[in-house]
Amino acid sequence: MTNVVAAPYYVSMSPKYTYWANNHSGFVLPAATTIIWRYMTLARFLELVRSRRLFFCRASKLEDRFEGSIPRVVNATLETWSAQYPFMDASDQMRNERIKNRDMFAINCWHVSDYESLAMWNQYGGTEGVAIRSSVERLTRALTRRLQRDDHLWHEIYVGRVNYIDYAVDEFPRGDPLAPFIYKRKCYEHEKELRAVTPISHSAELAKFSRWPTEFELNDIGIAIPVELSTLIEAIHVSPTAQGWFEGLVKESVERFGFDSAPVVKSSLVEEPNY
Repeated sequence: MTNVVAAPYYVSMSPKYTYWANNHSGFVLPAATTIIWRYMTLARFLELVRSRRLFFCRASKLEDRFEGSIPRVVNATLETWSAQYPFMDASDQMRNERIKNRDMFAINCWHVSDYESLAMWNQYGGTEGVAIRSSVERLTRALTRRLQRDDHLWHEIYVGRVNYIDYAVDEFPRGDPLAPFIYKRKCYEHEKELRAVTPISHSAELAKFSRWPTEFELNDIGIAIPVELSTLIEAIHVSPTAQGWFEGLVKESVERFGFDSAPVVKSSLVEEPNY
């Protein structure tokens, strides 16, 4: 499957929203038809269909302590450079900026695969979980960004496949604040991750204390961004370990929240073998 860098494109759907794909060269998109999955507990799924918002977690709140960090080689180069200008205290400034960015960049993660993954079910879905089946095209079309009246609350969203490297010997582009959020350690390579990354601007932080209404929900864990569910979700798969009643509960729940455009189906992993 050939990877391509998506050229920026914008399709105006309403005065409030703009739907778009990608506009940062560091984020490489697979083919538009590539299948992606998001595994989650039922509670998280119901919050998605209730709020119609996709949650982006701050990098500092993710389990991997290396989120937002730089490889050893890059760090050594920056240390050497900053040593030439000790009066600037450049090394500490850059380190503090990277630490700050861990709170100021938020991430939404997807698994790239043509098929369901038992490992992803076990890790993220649980016994009573669901998996959203979507595609690269659906995700990029469904994401939104909002323009506040004062033009200070644009939220860029960058989507791309994660690169897995050895942080002891490999490196990635220097001077790009987004680079630390599209690279991960090789121990996570099994996740085959596609991620959407968005900055949480200072103006967005201030908006928490503003009387202006906003479609974004922001808290200490991350930011929830409006999403077109009918565009995003192709099908809803039920955990292979769930009991029989669970599928009916999922169907009733999505109907109750007014979203029944995507089918609720059993996991393909429950098929009976032929001996």
